[in-house]
Amino acid sequence: MISGNLRRHARRSFPATIRVGWQDRSGHDKTAMTKSFDISEAGMRFELNEPVEIRSDVTLRCDKIGLQTRATVRSCVRQKHRFMVGVEFGGGYRWSPPSEEVRHALEEAEMLVV
Repeated sequence: MISGNLRRHARRSFPATIRVGWQDRSGHDKTAMTKSFDISEAGMRFELNEPVEIRSDVTLRCDKIGLQTRATVRSCVRQKHRFMVGVEFGGGYRWSPPSEEVRHALEEAEMLVV
């Protein structure tokens, strides 16, 4: 039995408001503004009000932190009245955080959730 964190890239807390787009089971386009909880160069975790199917494609966008990519849902777990969704970025996309100076400016402008 394997236990522990199997991620290849360490995730760090990086709360920011992001736009998520996906299709539900019926093929209807859905979008939501939500907050991220953590992010790595290869994936992130965020919350939604409804579940998203495992292996679904989603689009992610947050201009404030330079994030714009497609991703694949790897996990979706109910936590109280919300769903925690874990995704892996697609197409070889790798995210890198803004510098501390840029991050501080974004926090000052209230563009990052703190």
